[in-house]
Amino acid sequence: MHFNLMEIGSTGPARSLARAGTKLMVAAFSICLIGSATGLIPAAEGADAAFNQAVQTFTAGKYAQALAQFQVVSQKYPSDPLTRYYMGLCYQQLNQVGQAQSMYTWVERNARSSELKAKARAGLDSMNQYSSARTRPGSAPPPPAAGAAPPDPKAPADPKKADAKPEPKGALKCKKVIQFTSASSNEQRNIQMFGPHWDAAREKFAGKVDFQIVDADGSNGAELVKKYSVTSYPTVVFLDKDGKVLSTQANANGDIIGTIEGFK
Repeated sequence: MHFNLMEIGSTGPARSLARAGTKLMVAAFSICLIGSATGLIPAAEGADAAFNQAVQTFTAGKYAQALAQFQVVSQKYPSDPLTRYYMGLCYQQLNQVGQAQSMYTWVERNARSSELKAKARAGLDSMNQYSSARTRPGSAPPPPAAGAAPPDPKAPADPKKADAKPEPKGALKCKKVIQFTSASSNEQRNIQMFGPHWDAAREKFAGKVDFQIVDADGSNGAELVKKYSVTSYPTVVFLDKDGKVLSTQANANGDIIGTIEGFK
């Protein structure tokens, strides 16, 4: 929209309209300038509805769903570093360390915004430390209490465990579920489509079943991949209280709630 200030004049409503037009032009120029400087394409082109919806989903804590939405945006803006940064955040929240590292690395290398580069570097450093320190996805081993002696491997078994009562009638036989994922696999679409099913099961059985995600590309992943003979992704392994395999689902792509409840 163009306004000729000399033709409109300098008084009355015309002057107000001219001022409004000038503000609009300045705002538009500022947005374009910011977009050009930072490389954040959706922001530079205005409020992209799909991008904004993905951000809202992420803020609501629905990380698997948000990831799928950001992937759609990324197809539209394949060179947008902000979208890829959010994808890295989603992967991080989903304990998919390899994928998070890949996204943060891309952003650090390609973003034109120094602030976004710094955020990506911080995320990458966090993932690198997490990957090297963790004993299982989602947690790192707690430090021993000050002055505490290390546990004696020859000590007798915990009497409480020895006298443990049998499981109550109707209790779930499945006590642990492991999902194997891989950033280097060419089955990324299957992995992402399975995400909402995993989240639904984890929410339903919170406190009753232990859910673990294993990054096959991580330092501890190879041993477990070999142990459970994993050859495709995502693969889901269901275990009982003694760690015995109840079932294995290769290329899992559907609801696992019924599977968990179905073991007798």
